[in-house]
Amino acid sequence: NNSFFYPSASLSYVFSDHLKLPAIINFAKFRFSYAQVGKDASPYAYSTGFASYQDLANGFTGYTKGELLGDPNLKPEFTDTYDGGVELQFLENRLGIDISYYYSLSKDQIIAADVSSTTGYVRAALNAGSMRNKGIEIALSGTPIKTKDISWTLGLTFSANRNKILSLGGVLDEIILASQFGYAGSTVTSKLIESHAYGDLFGTGY
Repeated sequence: NNSFFYPSASLSYVFSDHLKLPAIINFAKFRFSYAQVGKDASPYAYSTGFASYQDLANGFTGYTKGELLGDPNLKPEFTDTYDGGVELQFLENRLGIDISYYYSLSKDQIIAADVSSTTGYVRAALNAGSMRNKGIEIALSGTPIKTKDISWTLGLTFSANRNKILSLGGVLDEIILASQFGYAGSTVTSKLIESHAYGDLFGTGY
């Protein structure tokens, strides 16, 4: 099956058009959306192909086993996101606030994980568990100066996101994303570990 389906839907309601609100509020809207996004693997992650080898005599180019161990049973990665928010405008649109909350869950994430060199490969493509993101965004806007000829609008945005690795699929205890060598045991490594945030850094304590 070379195709997959991912839907989305959104709903908004301008309740200031139907409800009697304080005179200071001239616009009020509620919104909610759901979206699913699908992500496929790279073309050669489903099979184990060959890589070019150029260190042969007389400048000939040959082929050798590729570094990536592919998996023909890889599943697409899906992310489900829910978003809800309220937008309010005050004083004839001179002051506004927009508050959003979102929750996102990614499943069957496709990762090229490092494997032992005894396998004959460097990395293996696999579906490695799930990850959650949730957060809030608050946007404030104000127009302190508004005349017939000039308008000056200011904006301030606050956002916070909390990320967590929920599962590595029961396949691995950790997945190394990157590592930077340091002298005297000060190497820093970015890893995926259950219950930690994506890309947490690990090193030696002093």
